[in-house]
Amino acid sequence: RGAHYKPDIELIHHLNHSVVNSISNWQESCKQNGRRCHFVWRTTVPGHLNCSEYSKPSNSIEEMEKLVSTSSPYNWDKFKDQNKLVLDLLENTASIAYELMD
Repeated sequence: RGAHYKPDIELIHHLNHSVVNSISNWQESCKQNGRRCHFVWRTTVPGHLNCSEYSKPSNSIEEMEKLVSTSSPYNWDKFKDQNKLVLDLLENTASIAYELMD
């Protein structure tokens, strides 16, 4: 889905009815065929306004979270909570083994 916001209920519905089943089936197929198939989940990083004013990456998570929380026409302020929703879902889905890229 990339950095395209969807309401929480729509996001979780999509994950439960498409992504979880697809990944579970893929990993089960890998196991049956003696292969190790790694699933890596990358959390969604929000954008921020005035990005052209930055010439290098920020080293301050706090600064960037404040920036995102105060200027969010694209729901960037909700990405942190949605990342947690997804990680909670993955953690509670016993049939999926995953690595996290954050």
